[in-house]
Amino acid sequence: MAISVEKRGSGWRARVRRGGIQVSKTLPTQAAASAWALAHAGAIAGDTYEDRGREKTTTLGQILQRYLDEVTPAKKGARTEAARIRDWMRRPWAALPLTSIAPEHMTEWRNEQMARGKAPSTVSNHLNTLSHVFKIAKSEWGLKIENPVSGIRRPKARRARVAVPDDELEAMLLKAAAESRRHWLVPFIEIAAWTAMRQGEIRALKWGDVDFGTQDIHVRDSKNGDERWVTMLPVVEAALRRWLGNKSLDECRGDWIFPAVTERQAGQPISLDTVTSAFRCLMQEVYDAAPEERKPDKIRFHDLRHWGCTRLADYHVDALDLAKTTGHRTLQVLARYYNPSRSDRNKRILARAAALKSAS
Repeated sequence: MAISVEKRGSGWRARVRRGGIQVSKTLPTQAAASAWALAHAGAIAGDTYEDRGREKTTTLGQILQRYLDEVTPAKKGARTEAARIRDWMRRPWAALPLTSIAPEHMTEWRNEQMARGKAPSTVSNHLNTLSHVFKIAKSEWGLKIENPVSGIRRPKARRARVAVPDDELEAMLLKAAAESRRHWLVPFIEIAAWTAMRQGEIRALKWGDVDFGTQDIHVRDSKNGDERWVTMLPVVEAALRRWLGNKSLDECRGDWIFPAVTERQAGQPISLDTVTSAFRCLMQEVYDAAPEERKPDKIRFHDLRHWGCTRLADYHVDALDLAKTTGHRTLQVLARYYNPSRSDRNKRILARAAALKSAS
């Protein structure tokens, strides 16, 4: 092994050579150069030295782009994840080499987002996505890097959203939808509010997934990748029969129940943007039309899943049975969607108490 420390201009160059390995660095003082040379000589002698030349020339933006091209497309939430990755790519330090990316960058970004009023879940999801990018880069692409996101504290989550079923608001929404050009929202809302199906699951339905004989709907590809069957309550069956009209179910099996509404998307199911935008406009119209003293609480489309989980609880024997219908993998998550009103919950408990008393 050869070690040398030489004066070079205003600094000192340290060089270590052993076999096919050679490393060098220029430092401001002789002492610093000597210390650096001894440290790297020890690392090379102990066979612990790692050449990080590739990591010094690869930028964060480059691995984000590779992840976006190779990993993201295979995910169900590809569209959402792609938006997060592009957000990271717009950061100034995405142009830095991987060896220069530090936890301080993440902490600064987190604090900045929270100061702007971003939801804790949004911030955490962005951090989790970036963390996975670093994990893949290290484990599958062979980059010698540490994950600068792993030790970053996530913001404290807000209280879970509560959306109590509101029969009066539902009637107002259905009436407004029926009187508008967005009449397809009538069955769409009824299915969501009485099956607890996710918006994407409803959009992906074909008539071949509906069986009026067994009175259930086949959800072939859910958010978590599992298929399931959802029993149709009478209100759902009636909504689907009205929407089918005079057509035969057999001749429509390959058709989308809710096809795209624009010619540009012909042959495709109705889009996420179309449903989200249409429901938002419908909710605003209902709110504006209501008298000042009876303004309804504004809800989002996903709140209908809360309504459905709460309503369906009465038709199932226990939480595990309910989860089979709603598609939740854990009872902890399901519990966030079960939002009975205070009065309804009291009535059920008192009714059960009375039934137990009379049976004893």
